[in-house]
Amino acid sequence: MTPAELNEMVDRLAIEADESVVISVAAHGEDGAWSVVGGSALIGSAEMAGSSWLEWREANLGILAMRSLLEKTSHPPHTWAEFDFRIDGWRFLRYSVPISQLGSWLDDIHRRNVFGLPEGEVATLAVHASPRPLQILTHETTSASRLVTGAGRPIFGWYFKLAGDEISTAAGAAPPPAPPGDWILDGIPIAGAAHFLAGFSPATSYRPAGGLRPPWTGGLVVGRIGRTAWLGEIKAGPDYQTFLVSIRRDPARVMLWDLDLDIEEREGPDLVSARRLRLADVQLPSADAAAITVALPTLGKRVTRTVRLFDASGFLLDGTDEFNLLEGIRLRVRSGDHEATSIVGNDDIPTLADRIDGLRRVEAEYVTLLTAGANGRIVANGDVAGSAKLTELLKAATGELLIFDPYFGKPADWAVVANVMLPIRVLSGSQAQLPPAALLSSPSVSVKRWAKAKTPLFHDRGYLWHRGGLLVGTSPSGLGNRLAMIDPLSPALAEELRSIFEIWWKDPSFVVI
Repeated sequence: MTPAELNEMVDRLAIEADESVVISVAAHGEDGAWSVVGGSALIGSAEMAGSSWLEWREANLGILAMRSLLEKTSHPPHTWAEFDFRIDGWRFLRYSVPISQLGSWLDDIHRRNVFGLPEGEVATLAVHASPRPLQILTHETTSASRLVTGAGRPIFGWYFKLAGDEISTAAGAAPPPAPPGDWILDGIPIAGAAHFLAGFSPATSYRPAGGLRPPWTGGLVVGRIGRTAWLGEIKAGPDYQTFLVSIRRDPARVMLWDLDLDIEEREGPDLVSARRLRLADVQLPSADAAAITVALPTLGKRVTRTVRLFDASGFLLDGTDEFNLLEGIRLRVRSGDHEATSIVGNDDIPTLADRIDGLRRVEAEYVTLLTAGANGRIVANGDVAGSAKLTELLKAATGELLIFDPYFGKPADWAVVANVMLPIRVLSGSQAQLPPAALLSSPSVSVKRWAKAKTPLFHDRGYLWHRGGLLVGTSPSGLGNRLAMIDPLSPALAEELRSIFEIWWKDPSFVVI
């Protein structure tokens, strides 16, 4: 890897100035001679650096981990933001470094096979000459993803395989030593400590549909924590008629209505049902929510599912392996010659009639979902809640709100942005008016009106902000008078309209009022 390639690799991570690098590493050896077997360098917010993997994972996935096991020791989770722990010839470390040191840290690995540790210590890490790009999803298990199970968000970055470590199922092939899964903390064995504390998952697992996962292969992941949207907890709904998918996001980076879900259900290897659901087409609980839970129709029991989360441009943000929902528990107890089996939950196998009924029900429930979503965007004649619908959707605005509307300016128009705590710029027609003095919370409002006799350069009404916006069929004061639509804009369309707005704003035919 050349210096230019190293710089390109760092540039592709799209680092931001206020971020830091959290390093987690498992090293094997003794007497100060340590060789790195697995590790990660993940770029994220300062909040990530100040939280343990356990706390960070819980916050980002909404999944409660086995915190109580740790709280029984003298090592509660908040003490594990940084640590240096040694056990049975292994050394686990978690620490953070300034973002400015990432380039030199990677250069040492590439040129000298040296992995920098705190206090000037080093370990060796022999990697292949060139890393490979990868995307790690939060609910998918691969060799590389086992190095970052504490991340709690998807990761884009690079995977360095260990030099000479071409793991396969061929006779005689063996993986590097796997870190111990159980640690002893204050005399108490903690199962899964490598997973919850160090962010590693070295144990072998199985695909739900059969087939052995690749074993622990070690290596190094260098990547950035996802900043847009990701999947949280996924669990069964009431009576297995739905399953609940939690979606989490950064409200400043992506709108809820810019997200799509792909859902597949399989019975064994066979595809039974597949859907793509645009969140723009469903009724959202709150336009500015940082986390929502979507209840998705399902065929019911004895199927596996796959969920994928996309943005409006079609980019895969996050996803899952095939997974099962917990449907029942079978307990078998044997004592001498006696054996008893207890089943918790319904163990019935669905019939053909059950599956046909399930397909009909799923189809009807999706129609209900989409109809409710359409009703949330349609403002009919006499709908007194039309302004409230627009006000709710404007909660999603970030940065600066731009409004173009040839008839905007009545008190009822200004009322829909009364609680928008952003700078506002408005382009309107010749009858435009400034807002009532006591109406707005906005830190600044600028209004320009069209100074010529003819109508302005636009007919539609638009509300724009960074990578988001709405098109509305009438002015706010007209909502409910005639049928009108409120349509969310894709990021690409919103940005194109923003550039046109800026051209209009400079047009001398618009004058400040």
